[in-house]
Amino acid sequence: MAIQKKWSHDEQLLALRLYLTQPFGRLHQTAKEVVETARLIERTPSAVAMKACNFASLDPEFRKTNRTGLKGTSQADRELWANYLENTEELSASMEKIWLIKVKQEVDWQNIELWNEEPTERDATVKVRLAQSVFRRSVLAAYGLKCAITGVSLPEILVASHIFPWSREPRLRANPRNGICLNVLFDKAFDRGLISFDQDLCLLVSKKLGEAAKNAQYPCSILEVKGARLNEPERFSPLKEALDFHRNEIFVDASHSV
Repeated sequence: MAIQKKWSHDEQLLALRLYLTQPFGRLHQTAKEVVETARLIERTPSAVAMKACNFASLDPEFRKTNRTGLKGTSQADRELWANYLENTEELSASMEKIWLIKVKQEVDWQNIELWNEEPTERDATVKVRLAQSVFRRSVLAAYGLKCAITGVSLPEILVASHIFPWSREPRLRANPRNGICLNVLFDKAFDRGLISFDQDLCLLVSKKLGEAAKNAQYPCSILEVKGARLNEPERFSPLKEALDFHRNEIFVDASHSV
């Protein structure tokens, strides 16, 4: 009888990275990303897919969709998931670092490099950049690579928009639930408080933007979808506390929407 190879911490992190950054429908043994991860850690694609799906069983947000992951989660899986929830930025940066090292033995560290045990300011910047890379992939995957308002599906123009501003809540800046997938126009308007969402997740448009749109030469897509409901993700639904903050503190005229 073959002895089952124990999963190392690094391998678990790569499996968790798969769960976070891929739509659930792509967590199967023939998916390109699963096959590539399996090759890197010398495991079978089916084993990698099963390990990634284990995390769905631990994710209460995902279970709300009435879909389930596998039931073979280990204690190590549960501990890693709990650690991720408590240390999202740290774990996100670690899994991205491991991925880059395994994919490319020679990485251009002028842009992305390892940080030291005693981090310098530059090291901290690198860690943030790595974590935000996972954040973006996680948010886009949760929304099926589609803008949450318009449904446009073109990754080149999609942004993982922070709800709480990046500097406002450090504990949440790498948490996918603090993100919404928006196209670049809506992202800029959201970031500047020109649009927001009401308590029913319907789009609010500020009076300032509304007036500018009415005076534009051509129709503005933002004004055309005023009142549209946000297309909720399959997991990592936006935090209510974050949306409330954005609507009450960032939306430029919360009491005067058009």
